[in-house]
Amino acid sequence: WGIELNKVFRMDRLDNGTTLEPFMGVRYAKLDDRTQRQTLTGTNPGVAGNFATLDFTTSKALRRNEMLGGQLGLRTQSRRGRLVLSTELRAFALQNFQSLNSRTTVESQIDVRDPITDDADVRIGFSHSESEFHLSEFVLGGEVRMELALEISRDVAMRVGLDVMEFARGIGRGESRNNDEDVTFAGVTFGVTVNR
Repeated sequence: WGIELNKVFRMDRLDNGTTLEPFMGVRYAKLDDRTQRQTLTGTNPGVAGNFATLDFTTSKALRRNEMLGGQLGLRTQSRRGRLVLSTELRAFALQNFQSLNSRTTVESQIDVRDPITDDADVRIGFSHSESEFHLSEFVLGGEVRMELALEISRDVAMRVGLDVMEFARGIGRGESRNNDEDVTFAGVTFGVTVNR
């Protein structure tokens, strides 16, 4: 999720009816990435001798990316009868304050066999480890929003749009300490505007 605060500079309408509005402002964005990996490993008693082991490992990681910085952009709007086409372009540079919290739990089962009687003795053990670290990374990115509105009446309009956001570098993901990945989001928006 994110929030932004912009100063918009309204310019005169162009001859073809298009409105241009440059803006600049501050942007905050938060991106959490949760990872869980489970593995099952074991040894064969025929290979290891008179015992067999079975390890069930669960690794969980929570990576937080909290970004704050500035942005520049341009908003355009043009009318064609009842249709209104709006476009927003923006570029941003943010400082990313990252944290990674990872936890690993291993449940081990050891079957020890008596070589003479072939009786099994099962032993179960647990181990747990946890680590946390913090990093800071520079993020560059941009966003494109396009929206088409159909004005049904003076007060009601139906809207549909497309939003694509790219964090080109500086995002931490997963449980590794590599903190310089890119992320792209794309989505469709729709809604109804009612003016009163």
